[in-house]
Amino acid sequence: GPKDDVISQDPTADILLKKGESISLVVSLGVHLVAVPDRLVGLSEQEARTALRAAGLKAGPVVSRNSSAPAGQVLGTNPPAGSQVAEGSSVTLFISNAQVKVPDVVRKDLTTAEGILQQAGFTVLEKPAAVYDPSLPDNIVVSQTPSAGTFAATGPNSPVTIYYNAKPTKSPSPSQSPSPSGSPTPSESPAPTPTL
Repeated sequence: GPKDDVISQDPTADILLKKGESISLVVSLGVHLVAVPDRLVGLSEQEARTALRAAGLKAGPVVSRNSSAPAGQVLGTNPPAGSQVAEGSSVTLFISNAQVKVPDVVRKDLTTAEGILQQAGFTVLEKPAAVYDPSLPDNIVVSQTPSAGTFAATGPNSPVTIYYNAKPTKSPSPSQSPSPSGSPTPSESPAPTPTL
């Protein structure tokens, strides 16, 4: 039939609701409502579980989220803090996996690139790029590992390495090093054996 036409409706049937409308139910079965604790964010998963138990709730599924917060730290809950829920309900914990999207610092100068990465929580290793590109300014970042947009753990154990454009140093490369041809070879020994 045409959209929005109610085909049959018994007055005592369930009330039809548009998506998104909510019904307030008067709880008459003696269900005890408790608030989801609001001090869970920043706690470890274990501390949050203890706090939920103390409030008469259960820790439900744990969902790992990318965040610069330390690994295992609670980022939030579902239902959110302060919600009134039936005692014994499960509360989903969102836990940090300490993984953050790596910012794109390619074509930025070293100082800027380092600042952006440190602000995101990463430690930075700077290395001269393997190949010098004379068309680019010196000290400009030419590549990075891990690459931008990937998720990586923050902190000293997983630094972001940035490779910057640097003129090759003036130290002679092996092909230009002085050859030992100037030193006398044994065949030119200046002492002939005396003949008797």
